[in-house]
Amino acid sequence: MLDAFATWLSFDLLGFTAQTRLGEAIHFFLYVTPKVQFLLVSMVFLMGMVHSWFSPGRTHAWLAGKPLGQGNAMAARLGIVTPFCSCSGCPSVHRFPLRRRVLSVTFSFVLNAVL
Repeated sequence: MLDAFATWLSFDLLGFTAQTRLGEAIHFFLYVTPKVQFLLVSMVFLMGMVHSWFSPGRTHAWLAGKPLGQGNAMAARLGIVTPFCSCSGCPSVHRFPLRRRVLSVTFSFVLNAVL
C-alpha cells in the first residue's frame, strides 16, 4: 500500500519518471520516510519509558558501594538497557565522578550505552 502511494505521488502526481535517478530518488524517499518516522517515534517512546525507569538516581543507587569488578559488570549491563545514543547515556553518568564513582565504572556504562 505504501509503495502504491509513493508511486502515485512521485510518478503520477509530481510527474517524475521511473527511468531517471531523480524520479527513483523521490520515489524511494517517499516510500522509506514513513517507515523511518514510525520506527523513530516507536523507539523514542520505548526508550523514554526505559529511561524513566532507569533514572540517574536509581542507577547511582544500584552502583553505590559495589566492588570494582562487580561495579564494572553491573554498569556494563545497565549501559546496555539505556537509550540507544549518547544523548541520553551521557546525562546519566555526568555526575558519576562527583559521587566518588570509579572512572572505569563510568567508562563501562558509557561504552555499553553508546555502542
